Amino acid sequence: MPDGYYDERRAIVRMAAIIEEHHDAALDAAEGKRAEADRPATFREVAHEWLSWLEVVRGARPSTLRDYRSQLAEPGTPHTRGRGVCEGRT
Repeated sequence: MPDGYYDERRAIVRMAAIIEEHHDAALDAAEGKRAEADRPATFREVAHEWLSWLEVVRGARPSTLRDYRSQLAEPGTPHTRGRGVCEGRT
């Protein structure tokens, strides 16, 4: 059998390995989500979710989103233009 090709038996073995890899990855992802769900959300996580909702669901104007993102930015985040930095909220 040439390299890179499978006969029926090798294909079945490889298919089983791929399914197992996918299953293991899905279990790892579920564990990570469960661990995240065990802790309360931070203010920053909630704020970013709210900004996404505001943009997608409410259709907020770009200027409004830019203003809110600036207000919610991490302290010391540089402005897009100029040399200033965002104050941020601590």
